Amino acid sequence: MKIIRLYCLALLASMASTVYAQDVTTSPLELVSSSGFIDQNPNRKHTFSVGEVVANTLSNAQMNITQGYLQPQIEGPCSQYNITFYPNPTKRYVYLDVLHCDTKVDYVEVYDAFGKVVMDGTLDAQGKFDLYRMGVGVYFLKVFIYKGGFTKTIKIVKVAK
Repeated sequence: MKIIRLYCLALLASMASTVYAQDVTTSPLELVSSSGFIDQNPNRKHTFSVGEVVANTLSNAQMNITQGYLQPQIEGPCSQYNITFYPNPTKRYVYLDVLHCDTKVDYVEVYDAFGKVVMDGTLDAQGKFDLYRMGVGVYFLKVFIYKGGFTKTIKIVKVAK
């Protein structure tokens, strides 16, 4: 009986060094959970979870992907994108600009009144989009900003030259 107690005690002692509730790492992205919450105010932020550690985190210039349950809060570069466009109506060019953000319009799709994509492309160095192929009519420009996954649709009227 004494040998069984010693064996159990040795087994528990060896497990204590390998069992843990959470892994404490230097990266703030290394927390994954099957349950938890985030409590935040202007002075502090608490993240509580009960779970496992992250299996993998992949990053590039545009995004972070963390494999796990409790994902880090991802914020775009700007809380509100404010896109200006002019002139409207236009004869050929539409100028697009993102105000109050350190970002730019990445891509534009042009839709006709039936919802068909009739043109797409990027802005030139001056921030203008050329509607040279389009006839007179009403078009919808879907503007893409890849940072933050933002899109906005605007209505443009093209008039005769």
